Amino acid sequence: MLGQAQKNSASDHSVNWSFEWITTCWKVFAMLCIVLPRILLAMFVAKAGAYLVVRTNPESAIVNTIATLFIGDFDSFIYTTFTASSTKQDLARTDPVEVEVPDWQSTILFIGTNAVGPLITIAMTATLVFSMLRSCSDNPTVGISAVSGSTPSLGNSTLNDLAGIFTFW
Repeated sequence: MLGQAQKNSASDHSVNWSFEWITTCWKVFAMLCIVLPRILLAMFVAKAGAYLVVRTNPESAIVNTIATLFIGDFDSFIYTTFTASSTKQDLARTDPVEVEVPDWQSTILFIGTNAVGPLITIAMTATLVFSMLRSCSDNPTVGISAVSGSTPSLGNSTLNDLAGIFTFW
C-alpha cells in the first residue's frame, strides 16, 4: 500500500491516508517506474504531434491537432470507460490527503503555476514548432515566414518521418 490506512471515526466507509510511512526506496521506485515513463511518453506524444501538425497542409492542421489532443487525453478516456462506477464512488467518498504547506511555498507555487509555467509552455512550444519547421525544410534558416503561410518542402519517406519523430531536439 502507498500509505497507512486508518479508520475514520465519523464514517466506516471513509479512509484517511498518510504518507508518513512511505520509504525513500518506494519514492525512488515510483519516480523511476511511474513518473519518468509518463513524462517521457508525454514528451514523445507532444513531439510526434507537433511533427505531424507541422508537416501537414494548413487545411489538415486542425484535424491533426485534435487527433494529437485525443492521444494525449487517451488515459483519461480509458479511466472513464473502464473504471467501474463503484470504484469511482469509493474514490469520491475517500477523504483528501491534507498537507501543511508554509506560506512561502504557497507563494512560490502560485507564481510558478500562474506565471512561470505558462511562459515555459510558450517557450517550449515555440522551440518545438521552429525546430520542426527547420527539420522539415531544406533551408536551415526557416523562421516566421514558414509560420505565416509558406509550406516547407516535405519529404514523402516514411523513414524520414520516423527519424524526425525519434530525433531529440
